[in-house]
Amino acid sequence: MGGLVLDIYVVFLWKSIIRTIQFFGSLRWRRAVASLVNRNVQSPLFGCSTVRVYYRFESTPGYQVGEDEVPFCLVWDAKNFVERLPPGSTVKVRVRKGKTLFFRLDQ
Repeated sequence: MGGLVLDIYVVFLWKSIIRTIQFFGSLRWRRAVASLVNRNVQSPLFGCSTVRVYYRFESTPGYQVGEDEVPFCLVWDAKNFVERLPPGSTVKVRVRKGKTLFFRLDQ
């Protein structure tokens, strides 16, 4: 059982480090207001829970869609986050040359 608990923290730490690097690397990116299309909690057998966020925003050729993954250490934290983001609500995303990123700190 100890290994099954440890994997949650190891994967959460790894994903959080990657997200931190992405956060600071995208500080100067353009911000866009997007409409939240969907979001769901993924609770894998191995690793930490994540929330997949799907959004859509206006861009030059029309609409652009994007998705991102937000890691959570505890599944009920992920579920609480999802409850606070109803579909159709507006969120801020970072945009640069076709790449998009979603961060909780931008909201």
